[in-house]
Amino acid sequence: MAELTPVLGSWVHMQADNSISCCICGCGELTAVGRHYVRCSSCGHETNAGAPESVSITNERLDRAGLSRTTALDRFKRRVLKRCVADSSFLLDVGSGSGRFLSRNRDMFKGAAGIEIDPASVAFSREVLSLLVAGDISELPAEVRISVATFWHSLEHMGIGTADRVLREITVRGAPTLRVVVSVPAADSRLFRLFGEHAAYYDPATHAHQFTAASLDLLMSRHRLARCRCFHSFAYGWFGWLQSMLNSITGRHNRLYMRIKRNANRSERMGAGDVGDILLACLLLPAAALVGLLDRGMRGSGGVLTACYAPAHGESASEESTT
Repeated sequence: MAELTPVLGSWVHMQADNSISCCICGCGELTAVGRHYVRCSSCGHETNAGAPESVSITNERLDRAGLSRTTALDRFKRRVLKRCVADSSFLLDVGSGSGRFLSRNRDMFKGAAGIEIDPASVAFSREVLSLLVAGDISELPAEVRISVATFWHSLEHMGIGTADRVLREITVRGAPTLRVVVSVPAADSRLFRLFGEHAAYYDPATHAHQFTAASLDLLMSRHRLARCRCFHSFAYGWFGWLQSMLNSITGRHNRLYMRIKRNANRSERMGAGDVGDILLACLLLPAAALVGLLDRGMRGSGGVLTACYAPAHGESASEESTT
């Protein structure tokens, strides 16, 4: 009988004979991939050898003025939500960050809440955006029945024990027409295979896991959820290729992304490296945009997997959508 045990700061299966196997499928040989992950030979799932069980990060600028600007990713997420929603009772955003997604889409639902562990993001969401945000799913009111739950790049930050507990609670509290939307970096994508540790969505400092399509489906199936639809985002696609190209050329990982999205090093003045990144990005942009467009017709090409899951009733067919 296998049991979960912490190994090197993450979670794997310890078998009765003391051998270690995949925390997702429970089988397969684990082999080292680069400096940070071990990969399952069966489902391809990659587990971080050093990430903590959960990571608190301020992933967005906590600025009301910035939230008023609609981005391509904002439009993509809303289109995905519209395509997936079957019941407008209650929206739960797991890893809600600044509350941007929740504040922009709560108008579609009778009730909405977020789950977030970063103190600064929780305070901003509550005090500035007047959102209902809890530190743990157990803190939600008992009467809540979830119709849609979203994980926008939050699932990879959780240890499997935490992910299982949250998903279990969602399915217990879920409405009959529950939908679960998950967006994660895709370890089996062409972008990851080509760029490896230079891939834009490679972040061992905060990502406990790197999912493949197979391992994500297996995790969700543990909670009787089956994939019913997949989505492709041009915004995730072209920027992923652009930042990956920059990373491989400059040797600096995600510097442009940190400046634009997380506003890292905001106390520093723009330096020669930043100016060089911007100029190089302008040169690489046409190529990145072209590859991003080609991603639309090439399943498994882009670095991000976005999928919708529904309660399993014997069916497992999925539909590919471009939004």
